[in-house]
Amino acid sequence: MILTVINGLCRAGQSTRAFELLHILEKTRWKPDVCVYNALIKGLCKGGMVDDAFQLLPKMIHKGISPDVVTYNILVDAYCKQGGMNDVEDVLEDMMQQNICPDIVTYNTLIEGYCVEGNMNRAWHLFLDVPSKGLERDIFTYNTTIHGLLNKGRYDDAWKLFNEMKARQVHPNLRT
Repeated sequence: MILTVINGLCRAGQSTRAFELLHILEKTRWKPDVCVYNALIKGLCKGGMVDDAFQLLPKMIHKGISPDVVTYNILVDAYCKQGGMNDVEDVLEDMMQQNICPDIVTYNTLIEGYCVEGNMNRAWHLFLDVPSKGLERDIFTYNTTIHGLLNKGRYDDAWKLFNEMKARQVHPNLRT
């Protein structure tokens, strides 16, 4: 129930009140978990306070709460959406230091961020790297990369990738 209240406050843009509630509850025997911190981090990111959200990681760890891949995906997504691809590298470095492996959501978010930034070479490198990490490309991976190629005028590469997608039994959707 507490997670629901904190999550609701964050979704309503009231991250400050959510933190106040967290501090009140921490004075009792109640201990927050990674889900509570993920809600707070997401709320801060949606409020444009991505750097503040990133600064919560050491506080979590100090309290014995380990960030998870969801925690890092929230931060990667927020930095990508605000065009902070340089800051994403700091998040990824921190993620690796915590021995947390990026998942397909992480890769998809990064690929999209680099495509939006116009850095198709970096996006393409990540696209090619996905299988070597033991992950499978999904419809989002293909769609994002195809659209990035099209935006760069690489129509032949986009068409080849579309055909590869179908050959690998990844079925096109309306976005494709």
